[in-house]
Amino acid sequence: MRTSKDDMFIDRHRLDEEWEDHPMRVIKWGRRLADAIEQRDIHQKQTELLYAKIGGKIRANPTDHGLKEKPTEGAIAGKIARNTDYREMIMEDIRLQKEVRYLEVTMKGFEHRKKALEKIQELFLTGYWAEPRAKRGSQSEAHTENERKYRHREALKNI
Repeated sequence: MRTSKDDMFIDRHRLDEEWEDHPMRVIKWGRRLADAIEQRDIHQKQTELLYAKIGGKIRANPTDHGLKEKPTEGAIAGKIARNTDYREMIMEDIRLQKEVRYLEVTMKGFEHRKKALEKIQELFLTGYWAEPRAKRGSQSEAHTENERKYRHREALKNI
């Protein structure tokens, strides 16, 4: 389950809505993380149970599994590790752990998203995206004023 780019995107023109939506996005992905952790933990317990069942069958009849009458724990563990069902369970454990890690990265991404919202808000409040204006009394303002007066005089001449 990968993070939607839409859930991380910030529209700087809708900062109010972005701030309102942020907690709900965090909750949505936090719940997904909690569900993934639960699935992983349940599956790990099922894997442990399968390991114990296979080990019990081997211990009950070691010769049926190609082992000596009194096998070592290492020999039993080796037989269990080669069991197809057990190997499939281990591979699924790895996949579920990867999913948990992806979701943990997503949650970390939301911390960064919050910081980005704060910084974008600061930029907005300082007028970063405002239209450029000449400072009062600057040469640019004086030039604009003189140009306006000149156009006005020219327009009056044509009347």
